[in-house]
Amino acid sequence: MEKKCKISEVAEILGLSVTAIRFYERRGLLEAEKDTANGYRYYREEDIDRLPGFRKQLPENSQPTPKGFQETLLNRLFNLLRESSSPLSASEAGRMLGISRSSARRYLEYLADEGEIAVQYEFTQVGRPRKLYSVHFRAKEGSV
Repeated sequence: MEKKCKISEVAEILGLSVTAIRFYERRGLLEAEKDTANGYRYYREEDIDRLPGFRKQLPENSQPTPKGFQETLLNRLFNLLRESSSPLSASEAGRMLGISRSSARRYLEYLADEGEIAVQYEFTQVGRPRKLYSVHFRAKEGSV
């Protein structure tokens, strides 16, 4: 008989979260057998063997949203920058979306770290430089 593992066991074995595995299921990249009696998802060994390569096969814009971030807000910030005629600071972006400057900055920094937006500094005579964010278009196919 072929060995099957529950979703929590697969997550532990591979060092992924249960949420990530469910994400792969929703995207159609992984199929589990569901036990109708208890609702558990079961994976065959051949399914488990395929999982580690999934993260590399996903398009960049299909990665699960990190814990603590809202997909909707990430999209709203990105669209705001895309539609803006000039780079925006975290204060400006926060004010335009009705969120705090610190929340806007956290989301903007995440987008910048992921390479989805560009960061530039505006230097003045006095005080620290102002950090400005804008969308840049990467040459890589399939990018946002």
